[in-house]
Amino acid sequence: MTLRVAIVDDEKPARDRLKRLLAAMPDVALVGEAGDVASAVELIDRERPELCLLDVQIPGGDGFEVLRLVEHLPQVVFTTAFDHYAVRAFEVNSLDYLLKPVHRERLQNAVHRAQQARERGTGGVDAGTMQRLLEKQMGAPLAQQPSIQRRDFLADAARFTLRGVPPRPPRRAVLLVCRRHLPG
Repeated sequence: MTLRVAIVDDEKPARDRLKRLLAAMPDVALVGEAGDVASAVELIDRERPELCLLDVQIPGGDGFEVLRLVEHLPQVVFTTAFDHYAVRAFEVNSLDYLLKPVHRERLQNAVHRAQQARERGTGGVDAGTMQRLLEKQMGAPLAQQPSIQRRDFLADAARFTLRGVPPRPPRRAVLLVCRRHLPG
């Protein structure tokens, strides 16, 4: 099955290099490219790629802003010239963090991991993982949160788990559950 990929980078030479590297890979289809936050959000929500190769610093914000704004959340591999965003990238559950210039082997490995994750259906959020992440976010056990009904929380966690491909990263799911169940 072909993996649908989007490229988001403000530098045309960087996008062109990624396109050339992807073109040489079997079972990979480029669905589009964007160079700024607004066009990236539009592209991702319209084309619904399974993987996004995402630069960190782009006009209109940054790659993290793109992830906050999209409705469709694909798997993400950050491609950037800056190593100091790596921890933040993994906090949003990115598959990989590739420094420019992106090397063919590293990109192939990242694409292969994305294909494997899709085939396994991994990345969904189970109730236990959701509860641990939510408790970490809130700084207290779920049972001590009077505004959250455990039954409603677990139902939401199950919906995230059953939603299917592409799975939402746990941190994104936690934020969505927090928005639904916590005041303010």
